[in-house]
Amino acid sequence: MKTTATDAARPRRRASGFTLVELMLVVAILGILASIGGVAWMRYVKRSRTSEAAGHLQKMWVGAMGYYESDHADETGAMLDRQFPYDDNTDWGPDCCSFPDQHCPGNMPHFSGSPWKQLNFNIADKHLYQPQYFGGFPDPKKNLWLQVQGNLDCDPIPSTFIRMANVLPNGDVQGYATPAIINETE
Repeated sequence: MKTTATDAARPRRRASGFTLVELMLVVAILGILASIGGVAWMRYVKRSRTSEAAGHLQKMWVGAMGYYESDHADETGAMLDRQFPYDDNTDWGPDCCSFPDQHCPGNMPHFSGSPWKQLNFNIADKHLYQPQYFGGFPDPKKNLWLQVQGNLDCDPIPSTFIRMANVLPNGDVQGYATPAIINETE
């Protein structure tokens, strides 16, 4: 093949592609975006797991209100004043971090005793948050304290969700619809 003067004057076409610097910049940008996205994803997962705590509180609340509204009698058959189930807080159950998979098992034995029977409360599935009932604290006829505590990453800082109620002089129960939250996602 013969080359002509016009072929020689025409500039050579560069090979197309990316330089090493361009590829390194793309990889660095993707790494930064992945690290930011990973942190946001973990925060989202932790926050979604806190819905379990709110569910436990709601179930305890419904049980406590049902118990308060029901009629109860003592051993002699005498009718008792309306009150919340009473508990001396001797058994809260184990911390969920003490289990191998860091989840409390379902149907734990301590839910078969007082006050859980009166609340009609049990957790059938594995769970991350352990309910605690301070029923009738300090007076079962006037006060209610429900609490759920958990530790999603098993560090020394737990998450605590608290819901309280008081009985007004006319006998109505005044409670807070939303729980007080301490270290929601720790």
